[in-house]
Order: sequence, then C-alpha cells, then structure tokens
Amino acid sequence: MKAVDIHQDLIMTYGNEPVLFFDSEKWKEISPDYNVGTYDDYKDDYALVVNAIRPYVCEWDMKDVHGRKISFDENLIEKGIDGALSWWSKLSVVKSSDDLTKEWLKVLIHIEWHDNIDSVDIVKNWYEKGVRSFGRTWNNDTTLSWAHGSAEKGLTPLGFELMEAMNSWWMIIDTAHMSRQGMKELLQSSTKPILNSHSNIHAIHAHSRNIPDEIIDLFPKNGGVIGLSLYKPFISTDPIVTIDQYVEQVGYIVNRIGDDYVALGSDWHGIPKEKTVAGMESVKGIHLLYERMNAKLGSITTEKFFHENAMRVIKANLG
Repeated sequence: MKAVDIHQDLIMTYGNEPVLFFDSEKWKEISPDYNVGTYDDYKDDYALVVNAIRPYVCEWDMKDVHGRKISFDENLIEKGIDGALSWWSKLSVVKSSDDLTKEWLKVLIHIEWHDNIDSVDIVKNWYEKGVRSFGRTWNNDTTLSWAHGSAEKGLTPLGFELMEAMNSWWMIIDTAHMSRQGMKELLQSSTKPILNSHSNIHAIHAHSRNIPDEIIDLFPKNGGVIGLSLYKPFISTDPIVTIDQYVEQVGYIVNRIGDDYVALGSDWHGIPKEKTVAGMESVKGIHLLYERMNAKLGSITTEKFFHENAMRVIKANLG
C-alpha cells in the first residue's frame, strides 16, 4: 500500500517558528496531545502527502488543547515554505506532474488560507516558490470567500479572479472550510478538478463544515475529489467513533456518485488524539483503515480511495 493523503498539517508554528511533524521528538515536547508520525512511519506507507501550512500563532500553552486564541501571521507562510523545502534530502517536493514519478516520499505544499489577500500576485509569488495548492477560508470569512456557515454568500470578485489565475498556473484549488455557495461556484466554474480536502458528510452528521448532498452531486461533472477527515466531531456525536463509522462515510459517497470522487483527507496533526477516530490516533493506523475498507467496500474502491482518485486530480492540476 502506498497512500495519498490530501490533507495533513505537517507544519505548525511554535514560538513564531515552523516545526515539521517529522521532527516528532520536538512535537511531542510541544504538544503531546496531538497525533504525530516520524519520517520512518511515512516512508514505507505513503506515496504523497499534501502538507498544509497553517499561518497562525497560537497564543496559548500548546499542551492545553482547549480554549485556544489564535492570530494570523503572514510571515509564517514564508517560514513554512522554507521549512518544507529544508527537508529536500528526504522529501520530494512536488511542483509538476513529473515529480510524481519520484521514488522518495512526496510532499505537495498547500497553504490553508490567508485573511487579507488584495491581489492574485500574492498567490503567484507562493506558486513561484513551490506552493501548489491553496484554500480560500479557514473558520472565518476572507477577502476571497465566505466561510462555512454563511450559506447565502460565496466567492468575492477577487475570489473569482484568483480561481481563473490558479487554473491558468496549474495550481490546485481547495474548497474545504468554504460556504456552500462558494463551493458550488468553484465546482461549477473551475476548468480544473478541485479538492475538498478534509470534510465529511452532512447527511450523516449535520455539522457546518460538512458537505451537503447538493454539493456532493456536483463533483462528477467537475471531476474533483472529496477528502474525508478523521476528525470525530465531523462524523458523529458518539463518545467513540469507530473505523467502521468512517468507512460508512466513504460508502455514502460511493453509493451516491460512484467511487471516483472520494479520498483520504485525514487532517492528522491538526486534530488532537482524543478527537480522532478510534484506532486512527497515529498515521500508523492507516493499515487498520485499509483492512476495514477492503473488507467492506472491496479492493477496487479501496485502491481508488487510498491512491488513484487523489493522484488523478493532482496530475490534472499540475499539467
């Protein structure tokens, strides 16, 4: 098995400096409540990980996973890019479809959001430095789009302009965290397939971050992929959420639109262990998920979920 995960928070910030999660000893020191994985945990089981840079400073003791206050820091984007590139001797940073053939563990750099973009040139600068994916919002509205929970509002004029620019640059668009209207507009207007990198199914659990059926139904025409998160509160209110409940989410999409439009979007490292699907608190749990999916949904769907679907969309965007 060589998995593709379209959303992990592999770079976080501590003391205004980036910390890579492969530096697991450092991360365990900073925040033992979060799931971590060493480079060795990844290199045998993963073909590619989309590495999200979250550009904020946590104004709290990171050993306390509750009640955090955050502030956006644009400078951390540059530091995060440099941090990912600094691992070049062990990682292959994907910038074109040719890079997908390399044998090393591959990382595609994604920036989760930016609060105050006033020009597409800002994103073009990131692209030139190696970033190949960008989101529009986090849990707040931005100059590009309204966030989840703002059902009646979608992209801003600058958001549409950036969509066209990213399509022309061969850069991946990620709709996670966006409003329903914003997701709808991108799915209907983008000339490239999009990723919704880490959400879950609204019909199963009515959380504002989850995707409703009317949005799910737009993915086949666009050709994009929905990445399903391992974040327990998106899946159920049950005290313990099982791997089988997660597989049910995959099956829901497969039964509704087919098995070409769903992938792994774990959000590992961005979620505390206590809020992760049971048995999946570490990246090493991927074997358990693979076995359960293979048993319940069959080998063809399982291979599409773990590798083929995400890689198809990434290739289509990188040219």
